[in-house]
Amino acid sequence: MKMINKIIFPVAMILCFVGCSSDNKLEVSLPASPELVIGEEVLMVKIGEENKAELKVLQGGGDYNAFSANENIAKAEIINEKIMIEGVGMGKTYIIVSDKNSYYVKQPVSVYFTDVLELDKTEVEAKSPVGRPVTITVEVTNGNGGYRAVSDNDKVSVSITQAGTITVTGQPDDAETETTATITVTDNLDLTATLKVRITPTTNPYTDVELEKILSDSSRRYYLDEKNQVNPDWSVNFRNTEENERITYGWDYYSYNFLLTFTGGKTEGKKTDASLSCYNYVGWDFVTYENQVINLEIIKNDGTHIWGVYSFTKDGTLYRGYFCDTTNP
Repeated sequence: MKMINKIIFPVAMILCFVGCSSDNKLEVSLPASPELVIGEEVLMVKIGEENKAELKVLQGGGDYNAFSANENIAKAEIINEKIMIEGVGMGKTYIIVSDKNSYYVKQPVSVYFTDVLELDKTEVEAKSPVGRPVTITVEVTNGNGGYRAVSDNDKVSVSITQAGTITVTGQPDDAETETTATITVTDNLDLTATLKVRITPTTNPYTDVELEKILSDSSRRYYLDEKNQVNPDWSVNFRNTEENERITYGWDYYSYNFLLTFTGGKTEGKKTDASLSCYNYVGWDFVTYENQVINLEIIKNDGTHIWGVYSFTKDGTLYRGYFCDTTNP
């Protein structure tokens, strides 16, 4: 009898438990599958097969698969049960990772080219004609794109293309003072490089590079401040005369003219008693000078053609020009 009671009591307790349930269902809790968790917020991978990086799984169900959203930027493969990422091209993409429990993770990947940002120059010095800005160009030789550039001197401006061409423009405050600046360049990885810039004033109108360009062209022309003073629509009368040891080059057209006068012959070298007289329209600009004293130098005379450069300072600004014409009238 005691044995029967021992059996009946547990059965009764179970029936009572089931009968008291509000929905008459027995719920059984099973262990939950672990979610898939990746170790990095953004995986940085350097381009090259030799620089493969592991995408570490902190938690997951195993049997992992991975593929890249853009295989032109990065590739994914499973090697010895590890997810390995190879950088192919600079940029950003995603690696999609899944496990046997059908959990998925979309992992950002950033692929870069170099660990060092480098410029073709770290220091530059340029001469600026008094009162006029000068432009300097420097190239990024090693970097990861996404370039930015800033100057620590608001008198020296800087811009940079996504190809890495840096353009710096500035000028001294006056004829006696140099201007300096530090340019800081940054790329996509926030790597930085600095460029030291020094701009000094000069009264020399043209650089050696500019002079070479002037001498490379033997066509007849008369320039003042980067503008050709010969109107192509006018049938001007070109002047190449000498009177009382004073030589005159230029042209006239009715009341308009552009005349350079100097002494000292047509040989190469600096000339004396040089002046500019001009009454001319260039586009919409009216240009006029009357016996403006100038510094003039014949930079080449090959027996057939003559090249000369000239300059003068007015209101704190250096004006410059050049000409080329035939040696003989």
